[in-house]
Amino acid sequence: MRQMVNIAKMVSESWRTLSKEERSVWEEKARVDRVRYEEEKASYTGPWKVKASAFSVQKDPQAPKKPMSAYLSYANKKRALVKAMHPKATNGEISKILSAMWKGAPEPVRQMYINEEARLRVIYHEEKARWLA
Repeated sequence: MRQMVNIAKMVSESWRTLSKEERSVWEEKARVDRVRYEEEKASYTGPWKVKASAFSVQKDPQAPKKPMSAYLSYANKKRALVKAMHPKATNGEISKILSAMWKGAPEPVRQMYINEEARLRVIYHEEKARWLA
């Protein structure tokens, strides 16, 4: 980003140092290009917006699904409990509480979810390899 700023400063400085004759050459090119652009725009009859789905890659519904992370698995199991304890909490607040619970969970509890994720990830990679073959 800083490099772009430096380049813009250099271009701006060189534009200011151009003589009127040198500037007029570039201003004429810009005027001609603007006229060309306006003509092309006026004659264009296609859609002005392209649907995002035209560029997005469709996922194969038969492809194996990635396993949930250890945290997401933990959060899904504890979400109902947290919702019962804080019935007026928003989803964002519940997520913050779940995050704090995960960070404060004893290591054996966290390790149980991490091990389960690792086991499911191995299965996922095996299924994906079979699916791609």
